[in-house]
Amino acid sequence: MNLNMKKKYTTDGKVVHLSNDEAINIKLSKIIGKKFIEYRKKWDDANNFKSVPDFPLFLQIELNQICNFKCPHCIIGNKKLVEKYYST
Repeated sequence: MNLNMKKKYTTDGKVVHLSNDEAINIKLSKIIGKKFIEYRKKWDDANNFKSVPDFPLFLQIELNQICNFKCPHCIIGNKKLVEKYYST
């Protein structure tokens, strides 16, 4: 399929996704309903620093006991530190 025929959507205003279907949040809103819509509103407000929820909306738990500075999603990864600690 031609990429130009795919629909563009974003969930956070930063990352743009391409899809042959409707935006995922709209699709999930139709399936799950009001509860999902309210959750996404809280998520968007927290993501845009408009509110601070009483409880985290998302938890990420690292199961490693030592940092290897190589996780692609981590902001701590630093080439100079990797070279310093792992150049031996």
